[in-house]
Amino acid sequence: MAINLGSTSISNAYLGSSGVTAIYLGTNQVWTSAAPIPIGPNTFKIGGLGGTLTSASLASKLTGETLTYFVSQSGDIYVSSSTNYTINSSAFLLSASLTSYIDGGRCTSINSNAFNFSGIVSASFPNATTIGSSAFKDSAIQYLDFPKVTNISSDAFSGTAITSVTEANFPSASTIGVNAFIDCASLVSASFLRATTVGSYAFAQFAAPPGALSYVYLPSLSGPNALGGSTGDDSVFLDVATGGQIYVPSYYSQSNAGGLDGDLSYLSSSLNWTINWL
Repeated sequence: MAINLGSTSISNAYLGSSGVTAIYLGTNQVWTSAAPIPIGPNTFKIGGLGGTLTSASLASKLTGETLTYFVSQSGDIYVSSSTNYTINSSAFLLSASLTSYIDGGRCTSINSNAFNFSGIVSASFPNATTIGSSAFKDSAIQYLDFPKVTNISSDAFSGTAITSVTEANFPSASTIGVNAFIDCASLVSASFLRATTVGSYAFAQFAAPPGALSYVYLPSLSGPNALGGSTGDDSVFLDVATGGQIYVPSYYSQSNAGGLDGDLSYLSSSLNWTINWL
């Protein structure tokens, strides 16, 4: 049995054992018992919160959204918004059951602490341009897709389980904030194709030194203070792994009063890294 709601706006659907196999809004199928709703330009999936998150409580976590349907299926939530939206500060703070947030393209910004201390493992935001401070701090995040993010704010991913950060994850990122990936103990490689500045302590390891980071590719650094905010040692790479490789523009071989940038000097002299000039 299928139900067509015409142009009706629904906020929740509780089907129980009704035997309903599909729901339509006009000509659009918004739910089927056979398969999840496909993620499209207006649709997003929130994993793990089915049965606990309502359309009203979700709306309180977002700004600018116009929810056109909301369906809970197999422990996950499928939602559609006809307008762009942002995720509010602390929206999913401490949401241990949250496993994923796969946006179809409507989210433009993720505000501070949005997923802090949450159970989120996978996140995809194809049109978001900004990640706020501590947005994913101390979360379980491992799999990332942020193709249009230009600014990674302070502590955005500090203390997370990320194993590698590549230009495929952040191909547009130009700014990496202070402490952005601090205490990411499993972080092995970091490659940011367009990053022009990196904040102090961005990749430092305090919690359980030494860290695992052993490969860094930063071909677009620009200006004398691009690493850490000064030409000295700003602890950008404090206590990362020994014997690693870093690729940076040759300008930084003489950016510190004619000598090596302080953060690169630390890598070379204290941790035996090889500096590859571009």
